[in-house]
Amino acid sequence: MAEQAKYIGETSPNFKKIIVDGFLGNIESIGLDVQVYSSQKLLDRALELPSIEVPLTVFKRTVECELILSPLQLKATAEWLQEKVEECEAIFGKILTQEEADSKFNNYHANKEASKSSKNGGIA
Repeated sequence: MAEQAKYIGETSPNFKKIIVDGFLGNIESIGLDVQVYSSQKLLDRALELPSIEVPLTVFKRTVECELILSPLQLKATAEWLQEKVEECEAIFGKILTQEEADSKFNNYHANKEASKSSKNGGIA
C-alpha cells in the first residue's frame, strides 16, 4: 500500500501580505519567471505646488517578490485563479476589464458635463 503524505503548515519569518498591482514576467526554460509588484502614488511633489497647478501623477513600483512557476504549476494556478474569478463574480457581479472600467468612467463624466451644460443653457 502506498504511503500517505502528511503536510505541516508553517509561516515563514519573511512572510508579508502584498497588495498586488501587477505582474511582469517571461517564459524561461524552467517555466514562468514572474515578478509581483505593488504601486504607490507619490504625493510629495503635489504638496509643494500651488493649488492651481495640476502636477504629473508619479507612481513608484516596488517589486515585492519573484515567483518561478513550472509549466504544471502555472496551469494549476491559472485554473485555480479562474475558479476564484467565477466565485467572486457570482458574489459581486461581473468584474470589468480596465478598458471597460475606463469607458464607464469616461461616459459617466461626459454625461455629467452634458447634463450640466444643458441645465445652464449650453454653457458648461
